[in-house]
Amino acid sequence: MRIWEIDAWRSLALCFMIFFHILVDLRDLFLYPIDYHQGFWRFTGVFAAVSFILLAGVSSNLSRSSLRHGLRILLAAAAVSAGTWWWDPDTYVRFGILHLLGVSMLTAPSLHRLPLIFVAALAAGTAVLPAFLPAFASTPWLLPFGVTPPVFTTLDYYPLFPWYGLFAAGHLAGRVLYSERRSLLPQPPGDSRFLWLGRHTLAIYLLHQPLLVALLTLLHK
Repeated sequence: MRIWEIDAWRSLALCFMIFFHILVDLRDLFLYPIDYHQGFWRFTGVFAAVSFILLAGVSSNLSRSSLRHGLRILLAAAAVSAGTWWWDPDTYVRFGILHLLGVSMLTAPSLHRLPLIFVAALAAGTAVLPAFLPAFASTPWLLPFGVTPPVFTTLDYYPLFPWYGLFAAGHLAGRVLYSERRSLLPQPPGDSRFLWLGRHTLAIYLLHQPLLVALLTLLHK
């Protein structure tokens, strides 16, 4: 059974993400004077990313096969890495949000077996661990853990530390709130097409940016 409020939140996050990426494309590709690193523009991107990670944790309690879902996300992450490397080898995505979500989903079966207090400790510990990690390393193999080379640029970067802590927090919330695997709120009447977005998040994520770039390019000819 689908949890409609999760689909609704995910749909809203998708809308914020698409809006944020429009701003990024307008600034980076067409030189519009938009500072998407500050204010409300930045908030739209942060809200989308935080929502996706948190909701992935919540949904890891509801998925019939977290391992299969995680592998599918990692396959999509590999496609993003390959596509962005083709676009720009200097800034391609090496460990973006899809890499984070894929790896995190693979750990969901282990999280299920942990007592809630241990999951809470893991979430908190992962979130604060970056304060104790070295700032830089001479090897790129530590990128997934939040330790970067001194010179590092990428289009998307969500390392396990601290972001896995948010996934674990979402998993904890899902176990507490959705132990009976049903919606907490009565579904509002009316058109449910908005929820369709939240039920096809991965496909929309993969397709939206190439489509946006193509559309904006046509509009600027």
